[in-house]
Amino acid sequence: PPPLPTHSTLRAVTGGLAGKRVLEVACGDGIYCRRAAAEGAALVRGVDLSKAMIASAVERSAGLPVCAFAVADAADDASMDAALPGLA
Repeated sequence: PPPLPTHSTLRAVTGGLAGKRVLEVACGDGIYCRRAAAEGAALVRGVDLSKAMIASAVERSAGLPVCAFAVADAADDASMDAALPGLA
């Protein structure tokens, strides 16, 4: 698989996530949610259709209160400032 984007790459692509509300679509284990939290996002929501992946994301993101996860299909969520695609 290709390497994950670094924090500097995420900043360059998104213009920075500090203080923003971020949606990670098809979040898998939530890697980009955790990176967005590390970048200072105010709220990060990860959605995936897999219950197992959401369980993994919740476990791996324990201790990050800005991260929330749901088994859900991504919908146009106007309350979010940015959306990140998860890994396929």
